[in-house]
Amino acid sequence: MHPGRYVNDSTTITPAFTALAEQMQMAGIDIELAMAAEVRFSDEIIVQLQQKRIPMIGQWQGDDCLLLELPHQYIPVGIKIMLDWLGRQRPNRCHPGKAC
Repeated sequence: MHPGRYVNDSTTITPAFTALAEQMQMAGIDIELAMAAEVRFSDEIIVQLQQKRIPMIGQWQGDDCLLLELPHQYIPVGIKIMLDWLGRQRPNRCHPGKAC
């Protein structure tokens, strides 16, 4: 999820996920599917979390797990404030391809 670039959240991902799950079931493919989204660091994460528009990858120690993507070119201004705020909201943060 990257506001202004990739306009996708739970409301747009869920229908595609549901259709895929239905097709898998109709084809007799017995596999557990899960839905999530890599979330690009931005101030919009606050609203998206409050509106439950971010599909979480799962749970760890009873809390939701958020796939948080940071820019690779620089450390964003306000990152500590955002991470502190996220910590109070209780989603665990991890980066795909790195240890969570």
